[in-house]
Amino acid sequence: MDQAQSAIDKIAIEMPATPAPGTDDDAPVAFDDLVSGRFDEQAVAPAAPPKRVLLPQPEQPKLHKVLAQ
Repeated sequence: MDQAQSAIDKIAIEMPATPAPGTDDDAPVAFDDLVSGRFDEQAVAPAAPPKRVLLPQPEQPKLHKVLAQ
């Protein structure tokens, strides 16, 4: 077990750290970006479309009763 842990540590030390693709959260921020309202535009991103809610139908059997049969 001790040899396996040392092998994992050795591989972890040898591998270079690479950022995850598509993450720009750590990008440098300029003062002009703060003043211009760029961050407000990102916060006002369009919301997801509302979900359809199916109303219960009285003539249909309940799912748990169908599954119990």
